Amino acid sequence: MLIPVASATLRAHNSPITSVAFHADNTRLVSGDEEGWVIQWSIITRRPMSIFRPHRGVILALHWLKDDLLLTHARDNKIYVFRIENQNLDTRLPTANDSGESHQKPWMVLSMDVNALNFCGAAVVETNRIAVPGTLDSDTIDVYDLFPDFSRPYKAIKHNNLKTGIVMTLQFASRTKLLSGYESGHVIIFELLNNAVTAICYANKCHTQPLLSLSINYIDNTFLSSSADSKLVKHLLSPTSAESESLSTNDIHHSGISSVDVRDDNKIITVACWDGRVRVFLYKSCNVLASFKGGRQDGVTVARFGKTVWEDEAYTTDLESKDSRVVQKSNILLRHENKIKKKHWIAVGGKDGRIGLWEIY
Repeated sequence: MLIPVASATLRAHNSPITSVAFHADNTRLVSGDEEGWVIQWSIITRRPMSIFRPHRGVILALHWLKDDLLLTHARDNKIYVFRIENQNLDTRLPTANDSGESHQKPWMVLSMDVNALNFCGAAVVETNRIAVPGTLDSDTIDVYDLFPDFSRPYKAIKHNNLKTGIVMTLQFASRTKLLSGYESGHVIIFELLNNAVTAICYANKCHTQPLLSLSINYIDNTFLSSSADSKLVKHLLSPTSAESESLSTNDIHHSGISSVDVRDDNKIITVACWDGRVRVFLYKSCNVLASFKGGRQDGVTVARFGKTVWEDEAYTTDLESKDSRVVQKSNILLRHENKIKKKHWIAVGGKDGRIGLWEIY
């Protein structure tokens, strides 16, 4: 079993990390913490590019949208969308008890009120459709279309014949297919039909404890669920009936799988566990490839893969119109950036406020 060593540790947060997300270019990372701070990091320099405090509550979800828009969702019952491209924002590290008022915020594109009482982060698909727990009832789901015209085409989605408890985690498989996990241990797939009508494609009580995370493998047309119990359960993304059984159940013998993530080449998965360790498995067999302590004694909260498929950007070869030393320096920087893009990163958020960057497989 591989025991990797962290390539870098990112230090700026003063409270536990609750969410991390890689940008599509694989050279940037955004992180959020329990105090509502959000930091955008450069993976190349390992330094903050922007630091601001959009919320006064725990960050539940961070999502990169198109055109360098960033969606933030927190326990203060707010969702914001910010444009952070090409803005000279503050990079001063926050101090203890810092209100964040002196840190400039990015330009806000959208603000909306949501129900965030049950620690369920927003799910996003096609950069403009989101799903969140219902405004009035935490056991239901509302779906919004943010752009071009803000609307709520589906509201109060639920399984009327099951006692599921509150919604714990959400994940879009497509614009019309929504996965949901519940306090009761149920996993349900909803089909979003025309005219605000929904249908139930799948409902399975596969866990004995509340759901904590969902992650999709599009190549195999399957997805994984994890919960406060010790099981990783694999499901069909397109089951033959609502009463279909799950494909497999793997007991990793460590209770409390706070996050599960399938790498975008669909070969391996990573999980962050309550025992403070991060574990990497083969997707098909669920055999353990690596296990390592994600942080200090405080433990880990989330583990996310970076991107894996990249083409090199072209180097500058026009030596006649530019100083050759400038061209050489530019090409060296570009080679370094291409090298960073190709690395297989795992970002691990810890309760100590640190983010570990690990390169693996």
